Amino acid sequence: METGNVWSLHASSTDLIRLLESFRLTDYEDRVVSVFAENLLSYSQCNKIVDELNELSTRRVVLRTNLSSQTGHAESTSIHVFEVEVCYMQGTLKVNEKNAAQKDEFFHSNPENLVKVIWIYSKSVSVVDAKMAVFTNYESYLKEDNIYIHHTLENAENVIIFLANQQANLLVRNLKSIKEPISNIRFELTVKEAVGVILSKHSIRRWCYSCFLRDNNTPVGTIENASYICRSAFTVRRLKEQLVDNTIDEASRAVINAIRERFYRNVESQILTALEYKFHNLKFKISKELFASINSLLVSVIVAFFHPLLGIIVAVGSFIVTLIWSVDVNSKDWRNKIADEIYYTIDKNKDDLFWKIEDNLQNMFDGTSEALSIVLDKVNDFQRCLKQTDQTKLVHEWKKRNAFKNLFQKHPSVLTYLAGTRNGSSVVKVFLTGQGKRDDELKLHENYPAVNFEFVDVDTGCKDILKNMENIEKLEQSGPEIDNETHEKMKEVIKRHAEQIFANHSSVIGIEISNVMSRHDKMRNELCIVLLCLDESILPYGESPLPENLDGYPCDIRKEFVRFGHCVGCQTLNIGCSIGIPLVKLAGSVGFFVKSNDSIQGNFKSGFLTAAHVAIKPCAELYEHKSLLSQNPLANMSHEIVHPSYADNSANVVIGKVIESFFGNYGRNGTGIDAAFIQTNQRNLGEEIHLPDEKDLLFNGSMLVKKRGRTTGDTIGKLVNKDMPLCVRLHGRYYEFKNCFGVKQINKPFFEKGDSGSGVYLIDEKDGSLKPLGIAFAFFCSETAVCKIREIVEAFNVTVYEYEEPMDTS
Repeated sequence: METGNVWSLHASSTDLIRLLESFRLTDYEDRVVSVFAENLLSYSQCNKIVDELNELSTRRVVLRTNLSSQTGHAESTSIHVFEVEVCYMQGTLKVNEKNAAQKDEFFHSNPENLVKVIWIYSKSVSVVDAKMAVFTNYESYLKEDNIYIHHTLENAENVIIFLANQQANLLVRNLKSIKEPISNIRFELTVKEAVGVILSKHSIRRWCYSCFLRDNNTPVGTIENASYICRSAFTVRRLKEQLVDNTIDEASRAVINAIRERFYRNVESQILTALEYKFHNLKFKISKELFASINSLLVSVIVAFFHPLLGIIVAVGSFIVTLIWSVDVNSKDWRNKIADEIYYTIDKNKDDLFWKIEDNLQNMFDGTSEALSIVLDKVNDFQRCLKQTDQTKLVHEWKKRNAFKNLFQKHPSVLTYLAGTRNGSSVVKVFLTGQGKRDDELKLHENYPAVNFEFVDVDTGCKDILKNMENIEKLEQSGPEIDNETHEKMKEVIKRHAEQIFANHSSVIGIEISNVMSRHDKMRNELCIVLLCLDESILPYGESPLPENLDGYPCDIRKEFVRFGHCVGCQTLNIGCSIGIPLVKLAGSVGFFVKSNDSIQGNFKSGFLTAAHVAIKPCAELYEHKSLLSQNPLANMSHEIVHPSYADNSANVVIGKVIESFFGNYGRNGTGIDAAFIQTNQRNLGEEIHLPDEKDLLFNGSMLVKKRGRTTGDTIGKLVNKDMPLCVRLHGRYYEFKNCFGVKQINKPFFEKGDSGSGVYLIDEKDGSLKPLGIAFAFFCSETAVCKIREIVEAFNVTVYEYEEPMDTS
């Protein structure tokens, strides 16, 4: 998708392309739709709309942020876009208009058939939450069904589907506007009026007068010509037959023309009246060509009526003379007698003529009405195949989800929740952590008695997950190894889709690569992309099901939890590397000792690294700013650090302050960093430590790492992931981190709450020396997320130094 005031989209999925290009209103092989119906479809612009729908399969859809870039009426494949950005500001979702000057034009201009889309951008805001914020902000404008709310992290084909559905709605309206008057038209008066005037005695005499007769090759003429005396009864009979035949031909043509003209005026006026009433700007005219198809019908009926009369009239011998008498066939008197004979013969049988014409015309219209019903069914089938969810129904889903957003404010132990359906029944699954879990559980039942709650204690809920992960890991190790080329391809697939998956699926917290498929009936070796989920059985309100595959790679779904590694409200006493924020019961760990590479008056600032979420109280705002602490307004605040943490010791001794920090995805590559540089004056640093080259690292579990943390002390793990994406869902928000290292435990937990900020070192397999790898900041039941030290030191412009007291590497 291009950027700027104009860009474009196109259909890419095979199913949608096939659906759009194959859509037809008529089945020409079976001739289900009559010629008359086909003409109606053409002249009511229905066929034109179908052509435009077919073109959507190959033609790019133009999106414009202002209408001045196009002229005339809205193009069928053009969409008017109003761009907004949804972001958190001081903990509240705000909608910012990219160009507020375009707001009035977007909401108040209504060119015919114009489709409008509110186009949302956001980072680390769930798609449903962002769309709900936009709906709430513009609810008063969203009464019409031609405005669609779309998030840039959703499938862009949804916009094409919306456009196609709007075109189909227009098609349905046009078809119904034609079908209704067609179904109500009755022809009795039209036929009687036409036949009564045309087949009068005067009209028939006039046709007889003007009929030019021929006696074999001899011109006889009309009443205007000289007398033509016939003495042979055979000649008179032959000329009478010619006169009757020609007169009936004239009568037939006149009846056909008269009925068609009255028919035309009747139908055209009723159809146009209906269409103009519903579509006052619709520019088309029903042409006389529309009714050309009735000619053959009328001719067949009229001929079938008059042909038998010819024999009856000619057989009457009253005006065929004997040898005694002579007849002037050009005389007015003789032709009057023939004309009157024709008239009386027709008059005796005209009720049958009325009935046959009315019946045939009515059958044609009833058949056309039935054909249009078939066409409407085809359009309805097409719309069902588009599978566009009704936005009104979606809003209802969004509101149901939004009803629980205050859980976190009133119940501090609630980490996150999933509100949705399981097997069609509503359920709210609440994930609890820390102290007060039982109290909050009871309060939730009391405050929401009608809600079907399920509760999960994430502090103790890892046992079953770890057991399942152990079985998977055994099968992974015994199965075929994933070659580097395939691993890199799959890694790129994850990079392309991670942000979109985290934003669209609130259950997903991590994405990995595996050679084991654990879903369905049997665990087996199969190359797959793993979606780590809070609960795959719940479909959150307003969301679509989890993907079955990503770019052809099947998805395995595994249950997991993820949390930041700070310890909230902990009462255990673990001094040493324990740090925190003054008067806040939150504990983390000292990481690497560092010194700034920038000097001020010859002095280099020194201190240590830890996790940003441990050191910065308003870290959510730091995430919102997407910039270094030193480059945003939070730098004006004082961010002091105490040792030990207030959670471990109430002495509240300040040992330093934060001078740099970042919380989010940093740089051009968007690498996840959760780190803070705390300046202290309490430590004499050792030698500089050189960082390992990432190209030399292996991620197959063969390389061991070590960390020292406040809670678990020194632990050993194995390096298993190079570019892990994860999504920490906390208190109604989520924080996405990309391209992190992943470490799995060996025998005992590698990382627990309170270990956030601890330094992770690579153990050299030759001499056991330690090289800085990254800062541990979040953990699943089975894996710890580590942000890369090289990215941190480059962002903060610092150098890592040795501990004075080396860690035990045995």
